[in-house]
Amino acid sequence: MNYRAWKTKYYTPLIVFFLLFIFFIQAATSVLKRSNTWDESGHLLSGYAYLKNGIDYLEPSHPVLGRVVPAFPLLFYGLRFEPDKVKAQGAANSNFYPYSLEFLFENNVDGKELLFYSRLTMIVLGIILGIHVFAWASLLYGNKGGLLALFFYVLCPNMLAHSGLVTTDFPLTVFFFISLFYLYLLTDKITILRVVLAGISLGLAFTAKYSALLLSLPYMAAFMYIFLKKDIDISEGLSVYKKSILIPAVFVLILLTAYLTIWSVYGFDYRSDILDAKSEQTRMSHRLTKGHENYHPPLNPLPSREGKQIVPSPLAGEGQGEGGFSGQEIEKTVFKWEENKAKSAVLNKALDSIRYFHILPESYIYGLYRFLSRADEGHAAFLMGEYSGHGWWYYFLVAFLIKTPIPVLYLLLGSLLFLARYKNKAITVIFLILPVILLFFVSTRQHINIGLRHILPIYPLIYVLIGGLININISRKRLAGIIVSFAMIWSVWSSVNIYPYYLAYFNEFIGGPKNGYKYLVDSNLDWGQDLPGLKEYMDEHKIEKIKLSYFGLSDPAYYGINYEYLPSYAIPKPNIERPQIPLEGYFAISATMLQGVYMQNRDLYKVFREIEPVDTIGYSIFIYKFDEAKE
Repeated sequence: MNYRAWKTKYYTPLIVFFLLFIFFIQAATSVLKRSNTWDESGHLLSGYAYLKNGIDYLEPSHPVLGRVVPAFPLLFYGLRFEPDKVKAQGAANSNFYPYSLEFLFENNVDGKELLFYSRLTMIVLGIILGIHVFAWASLLYGNKGGLLALFFYVLCPNMLAHSGLVTTDFPLTVFFFISLFYLYLLTDKITILRVVLAGISLGLAFTAKYSALLLSLPYMAAFMYIFLKKDIDISEGLSVYKKSILIPAVFVLILLTAYLTIWSVYGFDYRSDILDAKSEQTRMSHRLTKGHENYHPPLNPLPSREGKQIVPSPLAGEGQGEGGFSGQEIEKTVFKWEENKAKSAVLNKALDSIRYFHILPESYIYGLYRFLSRADEGHAAFLMGEYSGHGWWYYFLVAFLIKTPIPVLYLLLGSLLFLARYKNKAITVIFLILPVILLFFVSTRQHINIGLRHILPIYPLIYVLIGGLININISRKRLAGIIVSFAMIWSVWSSVNIYPYYLAYFNEFIGGPKNGYKYLVDSNLDWGQDLPGLKEYMDEHKIEKIKLSYFGLSDPAYYGINYEYLPSYAIPKPNIERPQIPLEGYFAISATMLQGVYMQNRDLYKVFREIEPVDTIGYSIFIYKFDEAKE
């Protein structure tokens, strides 16, 4: 075999392999430095409980696929699992979270190992997604277009951050994209295999997260495109049917396959344990005060540096202010169907009929009720120094503009400007641009503004779109090549520079990740992931004990951190020693706590916002040092 033949056969696959290997190394090594983030222990327990005992009433607001996939490796460990304790603590609201931490970190296997292998399954999903990004861009724009799309995908900080976390957002991103990809294949040639793959991937998207319902509009547009396309190829076994009959039949078969996929994910079992779970009146404060129920000092702010003390109330996180908890006891019965209704009477009747005739699994229907009934609910949010209980219509647009690498934004703009010169323009608009516009439009109506992750599916679509730049016909190709090359170098620098703190990535428009906390917090920056880094810092600087306000569910003591408790949202086992803490020595404050988003008194840490930290841990935990008081 001569060099040209070898290059033709192996060159592109080797580059694809190399890029995906780079993705794997970046993601896998970065998760080693992350502590358990907010939702991970809960997702793992609920997924494991479903796989092991069929318990489906933990986290009923989400379908099961996004939880059982990362929980699958845990089945091989012979873990200690107590279903009765799950029922006792998890019958309502989020009260199973204390046991989820016990399950993960106090089991017969090290919790860090369990967390790593669970996260590894998500990274594998990321590799599968990368393969499909390359495949789609290659089919549309040739191998060079596929490699360009894959290049930006494997260096994307947002993909690297969320592919290494146990959440439902990334599985949705994977199957949202793959379902569109297999639907696209039908525009070229209709075969039974492609129809079945389109249906399976659509069903998997529906069982990853209810947001996948947004696929309905692109599917309708694709149906019209395929129906009207004159030169569509049809496999021999199907060519005997008229197109006017075949195309509608194909889409019915896709929906039927998706329907059977949903049932298969739920084990073809209709009945749910949700309504059998103990439906009890619970206090939201139970989760926040676990471990220190009798400790209730008053909620006093820190007035100034001259105040020289902090009052560490464990209930400081109960009050969210506008649109959030008022600090009073909140009672809610979760497992009542009548409390989970959509605003549309027609939609409610449709869902009631689906439930009555057992058309879908009961727990899936219940989660769908909850998803639709909470569509207009708000959540405490922070954006550029402002607070809101119902969010801002432009929240996700701002998050996208400051958390997406600038070279990607420039290339995206270029791809839109030169769209008229793209090959396959109609397909590009229907399958790539329309879903992105739809996701952005829906985001303007969304009142839960807590993270870019809620529009994560736009990124792989954007990278495929950028891949089309490789083939546009312009007069100054040399200049275009220089611009694209510069964008590639810039992206490499951005990825290397932020490693391993991908979740905290912010672009140069706002001065980089060091300024991220001024614009966005919560899962955009601070999700409780940097306890290992804090421990390393304490060891390096010989800090025996630190005063800590932490936004997360992990127990800092598990990571070897000796600390004094400061008001925090939900430290599970706070180390409370004294009711008043002098403003001296070392303080560590999470970015979300610093901004007071979930605090009844948002100025509790105002004095810290007015001074520069001596250091930061992963851009999410700020270190302050005050001189020791002189006697």
